[in-house]
Amino acid sequence: MIERRFKVSQKNIDLSQTRDLIFFKGLELTMGITTVNFNASDSLPEDHLLLLLGGDYVIRSEPRRLAKIVFLKSGNARNHYSDDSLVHLGLDWHDSPVIVTPGGDEPIVILFNQRLKLVALINGSWENIILYLVRSTISAIRSRINVNVNEISAWIWPGLCRDCFLPPKDLFNYLKAENKKIDLKNIISQQLLDLGIKEGNIYSTNLCSSHSRSDQGYFFHSLSRDRLVEEKNNLLFVKLKNKKD
Repeated sequence: MIERRFKVSQKNIDLSQTRDLIFFKGLELTMGITTVNFNASDSLPEDHLLLLLGGDYVIRSEPRRLAKIVFLKSGNARNHYSDDSLVHLGLDWHDSPVIVTPGGDEPIVILFNQRLKLVALINGSWENIILYLVRSTISAIRSRINVNVNEISAWIWPGLCRDCFLPPKDLFNYLKAENKKIDLKNIISQQLLDLGIKEGNIYSTNLCSSHSRSDQGYFFHSLSRDRLVEEKNNLLFVKLKNKKD
């Protein structure tokens, strides 16, 4: 059976002058990811990022890979979450929070709708993202608000590309025997399309957390590539804009 591959709308990226941040262009959000040049030795990495972006406070997301979904409440938002999906829905921020989550080798999906003030950050393991987490998050959103899915835009951080992704041994041996590869970005795009999100509203990038590089070396830390004893994370950030922005 021939795998159907969907064309994901490609958006430009901006690299900061100090080459420590890559900004993703597409949704009406300030969002991007840190590079290997990101240096926050004088403070916590999240706090340093907050200063660079000019936000009011940080919401830290460190998912436990349990496929849990939480809805953030304006004025009641905690500074730290361990849930895999953080959803801000229909609430009014009077300030400008920055959501920060580890952005490494596994995929991350951002859902967005400006009119509904909807932002969802989905950062689970590759298994639960592929199986059901994106679908479950959209289902949870629809249970709380009457929204047409085709009004939602999505942005995918693919993590590892299809050539760099190595699944667990048993699955890897099967794929090798069948001469197949897993394309995480394509699988997520297909899932989003099946849920009713328009192809033109799905954005991504061809960057790979493992092999993408510039003239000065690799762009990102990658546990898969470096097999680090002490894991070094990139930080994916989303800045929610308030009325002043």
